[in-house]
Amino acid sequence: MLRVSGYVLDAVSRQPIAGVPVAKNGAQTTSAKDGFFRLRYPAAKHKAYPIAGEDELAVDLPGYAGRAYIPADTTQHITLPLLHNLYRFPPNGNLHPADSIHLSLCTAPWNGMPSNYWAFLIQDSSVHQPRKLRAITFRIGQNGFFREPFRIRLYRYNGPAQPPGEDLLTENYMISSGTEGVFSYDLSDYDIILPATGFFLALEYILGSDKFYAQSHMVGYKPVGPLLRPPYAFADTRTWAYVLNKGWQRIPAAQTCWPRYESALSVEVEPTK
Repeated sequence: MLRVSGYVLDAVSRQPIAGVPVAKNGAQTTSAKDGFFRLRYPAAKHKAYPIAGEDELAVDLPGYAGRAYIPADTTQHITLPLLHNLYRFPPNGNLHPADSIHLSLCTAPWNGMPSNYWAFLIQDSSVHQPRKLRAITFRIGQNGFFREPFRIRLYRYNGPAQPPGEDLLTENYMISSGTEGVFSYDLSDYDIILPATGFFLALEYILGSDKFYAQSHMVGYKPVGPLLRPPYAFADTRTWAYVLNKGWQRIPAAQTCWPRYESALSVEVEPTK
């Protein structure tokens, strides 16, 4: 058994945070009133590519996240600073009142099969030039996507009656939150140019037992560039599903759970150089 101890603090105010679950390799404890925690945990049995590496602790809570490296000499207390996630989705009040008859939040979870996924149209009439992709933000949990590992997919938009086209992100980019909240991921290093006419953003469900590397989300993320989202008008939305061995199929409007998933997506872009 390995040991680590320290204090959980607010990264800005430096005040202790009580009741924070701190877990490692199946063992878990909770920070005390003064933020102190002490954890005994087993060494990892195999390489499972978790979000937190072998030598760090990571905490993900609704609105809070942080990580700290575990030194080889654990006789010294470590500090685990947590930051607020500064990103906020707009309220559903932004939806057009005439679309209220189409509201279908769909309380049942969206459970997909591996290699099956949904693609949501991202289109903004105010954008007239191609933009470079900077970050993608998801709402996970209530009124958002469920807590499962996903691969992010991006496809070209070829028209209102056409299925998703060319794959714009050909590399594997896996995300796995494991908890509820708002999570943003930096994709600026991939140099993806998004067409001004729109594109599809898809999430491909991945088996939790699969070995994969999950990208770390940005802590304390605050967007600085223009944000693109699915159309708020029900008539303008386009959602397609990819089914293994069947290809792309348009999802009937009544089955899209609109606007649950559309209102849980945001893409930040920046001007191309």
